[in-house]
Amino acid sequence: MMSVTGTPASRSLPQARRPGHHCGATNRRTYAAFVPEQPITTDGRPPQRHLEPVDPPTAPFAIGGIVVWAVAGLILLLFRHTLSAHGHTDWLWICLAGFLWGFPGWFVMIRHDRHRAARRAATSDQESSSVG
Repeated sequence: MMSVTGTPASRSLPQARRPGHHCGATNRRTYAAFVPEQPITTDGRPPQRHLEPVDPPTAPFAIGGIVVWAVAGLILLLFRHTLSAHGHTDWLWICLAGFLWGFPGWFVMIRHDRHRAARRAATSDQESSSVG
């Protein structure tokens, strides 16, 4: 006998799964089993962790930008005849400008890294003198 949808009536729909039942898996642990115990504050919430900001050295990013502009310019230099035929010779000048502007940016990043290192040294000296 056929049902309204065109499937045989002998096929039954899958039974509803019980909450927490995972497709026959017998050894499943709940999420709470993976969460480490944390101290609770007086208002019932876990304490906030203080995360230090990420402060990587910045000079390598400037060097990477200079390299990218140089490689892009060299690749476009191979196609300079096609670029000039289509009126896109300014792309070569843009690559040259990006390459050249990368050097002042690099020097600014070097100066920034030096100042940051001096600030860290001063902070660590103050902390070590106050501890001892």
